Amino acid sequence: MSVVDSPQQRPTTGSAGSGESHGASLVGSLRQAPRSPAVIAVVICTVLALLSAAILPTVPSYDPWSWIVWGREVTDPHLSFIIGGGSSWKPLPVIFTTVWGLFGSAAPTLWVITARIGGFLGLYGAWKLASRLVGGGWRGALAGAVAVAGIILTQDWVYYFLRGTSEVILVACAVWVVDRVLDRRHLQAFLIGAIAGLMRPEAWPFLFVYAVWLVWREPGFRRPGRLLVLAAGLVAQPFFWFVPPYITTGHAFSAATQAAEYNGHLGADVLRTVVARGVNDQVLPALILGILGVIIAWIRDRNRAILGIGLGVIAWWVVVIGETLDGYPGLERFFLPGAVLTCVLAGVGVALLVQLAGEAAGRIGAAAGVVAGVGAAVALVALWLPFSTTSARISDARGQHGGLHLPHA
Repeated sequence: MSVVDSPQQRPTTGSAGSGESHGASLVGSLRQAPRSPAVIAVVICTVLALLSAAILPTVPSYDPWSWIVWGREVTDPHLSFIIGGGSSWKPLPVIFTTVWGLFGSAAPTLWVITARIGGFLGLYGAWKLASRLVGGGWRGALAGAVAVAGIILTQDWVYYFLRGTSEVILVACAVWVVDRVLDRRHLQAFLIGAIAGLMRPEAWPFLFVYAVWLVWREPGFRRPGRLLVLAAGLVAQPFFWFVPPYITTGHAFSAATQAAEYNGHLGADVLRTVVARGVNDQVLPALILGILGVIIAWIRDRNRAILGIGLGVIAWWVVVIGETLDGYPGLERFFLPGAVLTCVLAGVGVALLVQLAGEAAGRIGAAAGVVAGVGAAVALVALWLPFSTTSARISDARGQHGGLHLPHA
């Protein structure tokens, strides 16, 4: 029995001889958009983010304040746009804060809401991905719940969510890229990957390799229109990262320079420190269960999807460790995409272990199988609780109300 759903076969529309034009197909897609699960998910996550803004503080942390100030400088003709004196430059957040800068003093709250929408989408995407990897049903519900719990317990995720950092949006990109690839929606996956690249340059190698693979293996991406999209996604990375800093300061690599100047308190043994940070980014049970999930899925079903996700996590670690050894700070948050997918794999691991326990006890009797399965699920999930630092980080986030102030014209 396979533990992953095969991608649904979708009938082609608008093809030659089908009697339906591309224009009619597009109109039909637009009409169906309001009923699309993706659109519904975005609407629900937006409502939840708005509710959270009404209940919880919306004070950004240090990095988001810099992006908000820069966005205000772009939109206000009385201010000079200079990328300096703040955190490291990140293109995607500033694209949003430039728009929100038009709303004056509401810009900080609007950005925090934007980040929280990404946070909720990340949680939903992790649940959806973990569930589909084990075939849905009760195992899918269990795997999804474990994945979401793992992300919430991941180091500083709640703090990032409450204080409007870009990491929660990056988390959403990580899980949705994988989901779109499994659904063979390669264009969507590439575009999401390009968005991730505008937040973390560690995504660049993956984006480039994916683009090359698409041209090589997918004939549809050899068409001029698709090639143009791939080229635009790749060119956008250096353009948005390097051109604005160069225009405003004369230093195209100011973000890289600023990151390299901060050593991240790595100590004498850089390799040991950065590896420890990668291990500690997710709670230890998630890491162990994630590894077990990959091993069990491969031994039982030769599941390439789950193995591929595991290899992707390792590849992300290699990139972060490599850049750290090259002089960059190697902070825990750099590992977050890998940590989030590890939590998804942990959900898979829990579901498979519970299934194995149920099957083993089921040989004695059906009731014994059910009891063993439920008991295994409770025991595995309970292992996570002692490793949580989430409560302390919520207190920290709620207790901090300081920050920069928007510049006045």
